Amino acid sequence: SQTVTVDILQALFSTFGNVEKIATFEKGQGFQALIQYDQPTTANNARTSLDGRPIPQYLLGPMTLPVNMRINFSSRDDITVKFQGPKS
Repeated sequence: SQTVTVDILQALFSTFGNVEKIATFEKGQGFQALIQYDQPTTANNARTSLDGRPIPQYLLGPMTLPVNMRINFSSRDDITVKFQGPKS
């Protein structure tokens, strides 16, 4: 989604703990983001609290449609970015 930025993700996910890395990209299913925390328990708390919920409207802006999140754990332990574009 063009309305979701790294800054929005940082603001949302950092409420649960220290976010080490954020990577965003477009894939077959659309917009995706990888969020890496310094502690696995923090990632679990964020997933439990946010999965299936919309990004709060105050972060998106008043004229933006709701954006629901689907959160899964990655099979990787560390995010490695090979290419950094304007959206990542």
